Amino acid sequence: MALLYAAEEVSLADCPFGLFMWHETLALKTLYRARDGGIVAYTVSSGEYFYGDARLCDELAKLMVRPVIVADEEAVSEDHLWLSLSSRLSQLSGDGSGPARKGQRA
Repeated sequence: MALLYAAEEVSLADCPFGLFMWHETLALKTLYRARDGGIVAYTVSSGEYFYGDARLCDELAKLMVRPVIVADEEAVSEDHLWLSLSSRLSQLSGDGSGPARKGQRA
């Protein structure tokens, strides 16, 4: 499997539901909200709530993250799928610059 990162960071509030990267942490944003209205997200490696370095729910919403798409590595090498993923990630990042592969600088 390959992780494809959005080219640009977005705030966690603007990040679509699903996987995202914050620094070296892979996490999952859910569609649920905490009682205080905060975003509910989980760290993939531990299953614990994701807070990043935020202390308040409004700080969590402002954390800058990169949306992630998981794809089959063989399929990613096919131009038509790569273009499809590029288009999807461009829409997520809103800048049209497409994805950066894992280990590659955007």
